[in-house]
Amino acid sequence: MSGQSKLFLLILFFLLSGCASITPPSGGPKDEIAPKLISVTPADKSLNYSGQTILLKFDEEVELKDLQKELIITPYTDNTYTTKVSKNTIELKFGKPLNPTTTYTFNFRNSIRDLTESNAAILAPIIFSTGSYLDSGTVAGTVTKHLTNMPEADADVLLYRAQDTGTVKTAKPFYVTRTDALGKYSFTNLATGVYKIYALTDKNNSLTYDQDTERIGFLKDSVVVAAKTAPADIRTTRIDTRKPYVLKRNIKTDRAELEYNEGVTSFRIINQPATDSIIYWRDEKGKTIYIQRRPEEKEVKFIAHSADSAGFQGIDTISIAYNLAYRTKKPVLKLESDPFYVPGKDIKLSGSVPVRTIAENAFYIAPDSLTKLPVSYTLITENGNQQIILKPTGLPTNTLQFELVSDSTALISVTGKPFTQFIRTFTVEEGITTGSVKGKIETQLPNYILQLLTAEFKVEKELRNPKAFHFTGLKPGSYRLRILVDDNNNGKWDNASPDLSSLPEHVYFYPELLEIRANWDLEDIIFNPEKTVDKRLK
Repeated sequence: MSGQSKLFLLILFFLLSGCASITPPSGGPKDEIAPKLISVTPADKSLNYSGQTILLKFDEEVELKDLQKELIITPYTDNTYTTKVSKNTIELKFGKPLNPTTTYTFNFRNSIRDLTESNAAILAPIIFSTGSYLDSGTVAGTVTKHLTNMPEADADVLLYRAQDTGTVKTAKPFYVTRTDALGKYSFTNLATGVYKIYALTDKNNSLTYDQDTERIGFLKDSVVVAAKTAPADIRTTRIDTRKPYVLKRNIKTDRAELEYNEGVTSFRIINQPATDSIIYWRDEKGKTIYIQRRPEEKEVKFIAHSADSAGFQGIDTISIAYNLAYRTKKPVLKLESDPFYVPGKDIKLSGSVPVRTIAENAFYIAPDSLTKLPVSYTLITENGNQQIILKPTGLPTNTLQFELVSDSTALISVTGKPFTQFIRTFTVEEGITTGSVKGKIETQLPNYILQLLTAEFKVEKELRNPKAFHFTGLKPGSYRLRILVDDNNNGKWDNASPDLSSLPEHVYFYPELLEIRANWDLEDIIFNPEKTVDKRLK
């Protein structure tokens, strides 16, 4: 056999061997192991570090994710840094030397991940000092939402040195950390001293309180930070600092709609004429004010005064040219209460425009096709918000359904047009489908508001200064009890002041959820607010 033939056979043998070789199957178990830190420079708890580089080495290849958001460096520094990732090492290099005689903490949180499944490295904060000792001050606590008592997760907790002139509105904090899912936070290795402390839901990551939509919490007194510091618990609230103003105008033939930037609690026209007054009303939330066009009126100008629940006031000069080409709709009635009727409860209606007149027998209920029972009503107008309160009586026993019907000629709107006939079928919920709760309030508080809330914190009912309570007609489900304290006795609950000089007034929660069952009275509830201030809700 020639040499060329032998070479050909040898190559063929290797090719066939390669085709027949066994290769490991693709896939395999999912990588759920987080990267492990092998070394760090400077070493944790080291002293007299003079470098400008932080170097971390892991047991596998890693990447950075959301470092600017996740990495917390304390004390706060504006010393910028660059990052370099090379396989299993991460380098942070600062542009300027670190501050002398300073204890630094680097908390990378979830910013370092592996390449395969993006498992986050579990790292303890890296602590070192550029001086000859490590600071020993500590402070910890829990941040909760003031009006719900629920944990304030992922909120920034900010420390400002008491001697500094900067505030949470104007300057970056000296120290910063972040709460966990339970609202807990902890500072270690702080310089001992006196600090002002804040909690902030920092939506724009500015480390300052600069948006009305951010919740903020603070303590009345400064905190003296030592090696062992008493817990500093903080309660956050959203402070309304905006003045109400007209955001949008929608002009029609018969009316104008003024849409505000927030719900207003009061509205009035300052230069209202003595005769032929301008008629106006607002929607349920107070965000839209409706201005009724007067007969033959093509345009109108006036000055509007508005106020919100925080007491902020707005002044708007309004000029309206009515859109005479707009086709108006016939006014209609809308149901504001539950279509499941509980005997003895009221039925509430509102109109798309205010009611001018109602005839005596404007409404009746029909439990069957042959029976018509007249319904008494009350027309209530409060701050431009109008409701018709109906009180059905005389329903035959065992009635399961009935119709509520209006006389289409008996209700006249402020536009002079009659309302479209209202017909609505109600299902009667007998007493066995609802429950109640009763109890006592044991307190020395002089002025407060007791509120019954749903599990989602929606206000269902409220009473002022009760010593006993009995809430009836409740649908089965979970409820909460909350007390808002009128500490300054001005007739309402006040939030924190916009300048942060005063705390929000006290809020207390009954420590357990109330489980309401059908045909059942939950009794003997004793609510002593002063004894439940530190209790956490389920």
